[in-house]
Amino acid sequence: MTATGRGPTDAVSPSVQPVPIWPPGGGEMGALMRATDWSRTPLGPTETWPASLRTMVGVVLASRFPMLMGWGPDLLHLYNDASRAILRDKHPWALAAPAARVWAEMWDVVGPLARGVLAGGASTWSEDHRLLIQRDGQPTEAYFTFSFSAVPDDHGGVGGVLNAVRESTDTVQAERHQRVLHDVATRTVGATSEREAAAIAAAALAADELDLPFVLVYRRDAAAADAELIASGGWRGQAPPPARVADAGPQAIVPLAEAASRGRAVVFTDLAARFGPITAGAAGVPTRAMVLPLARPGEARATAFLVVGLSPHRHLDDRYRQLLDDAAAEVAQAMTQAARFAANVDLARQLDGFHRFFRMSLDMMCIAGVDGYFRQVNPAFLGLGWTEHELTSRPFLDFVHPDDVAATVAEVVALGQNVPTIHFENRYRCADGSYRWLSWTTAPDGHGTLYAIARDVTHTRQIQDALQEAKDAALAANHELESFSYSVAHDLRGPLRSIDGFSQAVLEDYADRLDADGQRYLGYVRESAQQMAQLIDDLLALSRVSRSELHRTRVDLGALARATLTRLQRAQPDRAVEVVIADDLHAAGDPRLLAVVLDNLLGNAWKFTRGRADPRIEVGVTRAGDRPVYVVRDNGAGFDMAFVGKLFGVFQRLHAASEFEGTGVGLATVQRVIARHGGKVWAEGEVGVGATFFFTLAGGAGELLDGLAGESDATS
Repeated sequence: MTATGRGPTDAVSPSVQPVPIWPPGGGEMGALMRATDWSRTPLGPTETWPASLRTMVGVVLASRFPMLMGWGPDLLHLYNDASRAILRDKHPWALAAPAARVWAEMWDVVGPLARGVLAGGASTWSEDHRLLIQRDGQPTEAYFTFSFSAVPDDHGGVGGVLNAVRESTDTVQAERHQRVLHDVATRTVGATSEREAAAIAAAALAADELDLPFVLVYRRDAAAADAELIASGGWRGQAPPPARVADAGPQAIVPLAEAASRGRAVVFTDLAARFGPITAGAAGVPTRAMVLPLARPGEARATAFLVVGLSPHRHLDDRYRQLLDDAAAEVAQAMTQAARFAANVDLARQLDGFHRFFRMSLDMMCIAGVDGYFRQVNPAFLGLGWTEHELTSRPFLDFVHPDDVAATVAEVVALGQNVPTIHFENRYRCADGSYRWLSWTTAPDGHGTLYAIARDVTHTRQIQDALQEAKDAALAANHELESFSYSVAHDLRGPLRSIDGFSQAVLEDYADRLDADGQRYLGYVRESAQQMAQLIDDLLALSRVSRSELHRTRVDLGALARATLTRLQRAQPDRAVEVVIADDLHAAGDPRLLAVVLDNLLGNAWKFTRGRADPRIEVGVTRAGDRPVYVVRDNGAGFDMAFVGKLFGVFQRLHAASEFEGTGVGLATVQRVIARHGGKVWAEGEVGVGATFFFTLAGGAGELLDGLAGESDATS
């Protein structure tokens, strides 16, 4: 269809301009798109692009959140500056390229999701999803939180797919690293020998198959020429790993001597030649491994080694190396502590009472006085780098961080008043000038003597800080998404208001110059613009429902239902609908959100019964065990139960728009509200007979209502 003509130019407000093909700005991608000869691409010249495509390109380019859009059957790629960090070396050739080519390495996973949305399916959401993405020449493990949602074309269909994505690789891997290191530290506490500590640590490390496909621990006695395997975990070779390996020379299966002489990790390859065939695990077949010397106190040259398989899907970057270094440190610490435990057993048996535990403890233990001096410290304190004499000959406040002195003094004063310390943290200075966080538990004896245990929690504090930073980043990303949704609403509403307003002006001012077809076509334009505006409003309402805070109180559902039906009757006074609302219809929930549920369900019942000579709408309650089940029933158009699975999806409609108006968002909103209340919603229907919607809310019969019995009913 082509336009039949426009009015005089002086009838158009000079402040209203046609939507430009390219909006200004958009960063480097905006400049690149403006410089591209699109006639040489599958998208064709920009002059032929649909208005919806041009509008969404502007939205994508303006967003600071990573967004990619696929247009047309091949999902031709358009994206913004923020997405380039994800595309990496796929940029710039990915511009206007088919999605299946851009993401060939993972298209078997994400392709069905994107194509399902393109085919009219529901939007998708995937959180911290593991994908293997081609980076720097190899498939690389990465994690993404992403969604696919439909982009409408100019005719009300689906023209493309919008992909909003945030990479969460660093966060997911950091949490995984934290867990495995924590497991090693906690599980090895009770080990009483180096061999036992190594076995427990190897098993705990190998549980992280994605980072550490296999783990071997070798130990060499000072006088031995080769090293002995004392622990293994996750080994998938066709034969067991060698029980003894030469320490040096060409016959060395593992380069232990090289690692020991360098005092640092060594990477080696040719695993199949060294160990024989290795079968694939969760991370695939490792082709490289690393040997790390286990540095332990009193050793000038390492005599124990950690050998780990390296993931074929991770680059050996700083974060991966840090995990491996931390794993080696934990194993060395576990073996050291176990060796120390074993070495001290004979001595501990000769000691009585408290002194035995004092000297054996792996935690820092001390006896101090309220005069501010240590009287005795255990060996664990020497890990700070000070000698026992240095620690006991100076006031302990000399070692406390200046910012923690006041709090430490206050704690000592309380201890002097015989108030025990259950938990107190401060920073102690090491001999090298660094500080360690210590967590204290102290018991006073009432006579000026303090018995204290301190644990080094520096690593824990660092992890907590890292997690807080990740949480803050996630909150910032959520805020960016919220800002984006309002930006989209504002950017799309303006053109729609112009289309509707100017179409109405043409109909009112130039009706005598248009034939019946022209007036009808302009009517279609207005209807489409109004429908799109309603769709935007519905989507924003759905977004607000998902984000708004829940305020639970006692709600009179009957009053809410009557208020909704009164508004519907007022809007269509000529309709006569039989309405039946049960008595004493109460629930516990958020009154504003439950009003949204009833507005949608009763609005649908009112709409779908308009073709009936005897329309009837019922609102009631039944029971399923001790749980109330709320019911909204009508005798309207009904629906085919074969399609009930699509009923609550966004943009899902079971009736043609020519029969019944709507955007396909209302029931999706209902489902989200009910889910936020901890309940469920479902439906039954029959074509031409009617539909019944059921929903439940959290809590058994009377649980929440009894707790809110003293409150007045909320009806709005």
